[in-house]
Amino acid sequence: MAKSDEVEPELSFDHNVVEHLGIKLYANKPTKVLSELVSNSWDADAENAWVEYGYDQGSQVVFVADDGHGMSMDDILNSYLVIGKPKRRKPTDRTQGNRRPMGRKGIGKLAPFGVAKTIEVITASKGRASAFTLDLNGIQGQSGKYKPPFQYKDIPVADMAAPKDALFGEHVNRIKDRGQGTLIILRNLTMNNPIDDTEVAQALGRRLTVILLRDDFTVRINKRKIDSDLALPNFDLRIPSEAGAYQTEQVDGKEVRFWAGFVKAAEWPPEEAGVGVYAHGKLAQDRPFFFSARGKEVFQRYLYAVVEADWLDEQERDLVSTDRTALDWSDPIAKPLHDWGQKKVRQWLEAYTNLRSDRSASEVAQLAKEKRDTSEIPTFSDPENAAVEKLVVEATRDLGRGPEAERTRDQLLRAVSSAWINLPTRKLVKDIWTSIGQGNPASLVALLGKMHEHATPEAMGLALTFAQRAYALSLLHDLVYKKSEVSLQALVEEFPWIIQPRGELLTADKQLRRL
Repeated sequence: MAKSDEVEPELSFDHNVVEHLGIKLYANKPTKVLSELVSNSWDADAENAWVEYGYDQGSQVVFVADDGHGMSMDDILNSYLVIGKPKRRKPTDRTQGNRRPMGRKGIGKLAPFGVAKTIEVITASKGRASAFTLDLNGIQGQSGKYKPPFQYKDIPVADMAAPKDALFGEHVNRIKDRGQGTLIILRNLTMNNPIDDTEVAQALGRRLTVILLRDDFTVRINKRKIDSDLALPNFDLRIPSEAGAYQTEQVDGKEVRFWAGFVKAAEWPPEEAGVGVYAHGKLAQDRPFFFSARGKEVFQRYLYAVVEADWLDEQERDLVSTDRTALDWSDPIAKPLHDWGQKKVRQWLEAYTNLRSDRSASEVAQLAKEKRDTSEIPTFSDPENAAVEKLVVEATRDLGRGPEAERTRDQLLRAVSSAWINLPTRKLVKDIWTSIGQGNPASLVALLGKMHEHATPEAMGLALTFAQRAYALSLLHDLVYKKSEVSLQALVEEFPWIIQPRGELLTADKQLRRL
């Protein structure tokens, strides 16, 4: 290992490595860049990390500071300035503070070039400080070697230069006071869109679970602490129900911690829904991801789940992709987790489906009662009323909430109730709903409207009634003329219109037996 007083510091890299592993991998992705920098703070055993942005000397800058153990000159020379050097000797290595490290590949230092052309590093370890600059234009103009300019090198922290701008003042002073810590400043930004506090907080909280879980690690965005209220959405259903709680199970003899939640309204982009799989508190399998579970896809967009399996990042073969968006699920060590996750996703979706069904059933029942009390829809027997409500629930359970959903439920309740007058149309309505694949309830409303327009229910009811009367008359004919064993009493009970043929009895309703 080279000594700091023997070798001129220089950044070593292969041809195009900065282009492919820095610029293209993280281009215009500030939240992923900041995630890499914050994960470095975690690996440095920092208790606090600060993400801030503002203007310095008229130009916008972004920076990440921490109170970790910082870097010595030897660390800078033999680790930070060597691209691709593994950060762990063994996959199971721990940090100085006994944390599970997030870094492994040694290329995260290139991430800032995805959003900035200049990186300034101010760091101190054990009372000695160094400051240097990495310039993208200078690096791209070189071939294999780049000697970063140092503002100062391995000096006592007391001799550190005072910051020119108050934006960094408190962080530089903290490093001087503690004798350790790191400040990374990103200048000459190339991002297309401005940074939003809330978006950054949510992205960091969703990519690094340690931010939300640990009492010994706090991250702030422009002085505001990132916590679950800021980083996570509001949930309609959470498993387990207690905020911040996890469930733990053994999968193939290895521990897996997890929780799942379903949002009240899926107002986020589709790519933010699903399951995130984490190793050492850092995202290893990005969303959208559902362990290849099939069925109830309409509810998948409401799901946000966290699965933590630290052992995924402790294998001899690295299972995590370079950009930490996907795991190698073809590896035998990962397959049991994939099978387990597939079952879990189905269980979570089933629990949410039941919740939605129960809630929808209650809402439809209340709406139907109000309509029947005001005679806006027909009233049937209790079992038939329940059947009408059940069909409306099944047809509208995927609608969610809001004025449009309420209007559709109201229309469908009216249409089904009007068509539910006799047995044939009851069966027809059920068959129609089944045949259209339980899809858009609006199509069922339109179809029932057409049926009423052409008097289909009435025609079917009359056809059934006339058929029953013809059958009853044939039985009466046999009783009178053939003296067959037909019970007149039973015949009259079954068809009372024989002795009381009033027009209002022109129906096939079995309740008329009571007459």
